[in-house]
Amino acid sequence: MAKLHSSTGTELISGAAIEGFDTSDREVTGLLLADGRRLPADVVGVGIGAAPNIEWLEGSGVNLCDGLPGDSMGRTNVPGIVAVGDCAAWFEGGLCRHRRVEQWTGALERAALAVQAKLKLATRRTPTSLPSTVRAGPPWQYLA
Repeated sequence: MAKLHSSTGTELISGAAIEGFDTSDREVTGLLLADGRRLPADVVGVGIGAAPNIEWLEGSGVNLCDGLPGDSMGRTNVPGIVAVGDCAAWFEGGLCRHRRVEQWTGALERAALAVQAKLKLATRRTPTSLPSTVRAGPPWQYLA
């Protein structure tokens, strides 16, 4: 993404803290960075990240980490309980770790696999594709 934006003349500033916003008539006109620089802006997009809301499950017996860890079908450590959605951290065989997928493709494919797991229609499968925001070439191999 950085290369694409640089090729069109966009300056990419990484690791800068935003101190505040310049506004006029309830519209953002610029940014004030913590290092004192002021940058004009027509549009400002803010990505703040996401934290899974799993506190309500503390003490339930379900393992918790950065979400609800499950196997490649969403099965948790508690028999009969599967995890699906933004809080589910399924095991990704190609990455050899658990990972949350906060994207609509994950919600579609993983829900279908979790239902199969609950109905005992399948023993072990992984999602057939990556979220469209991180789709990549040969290093990302998933089994159908």
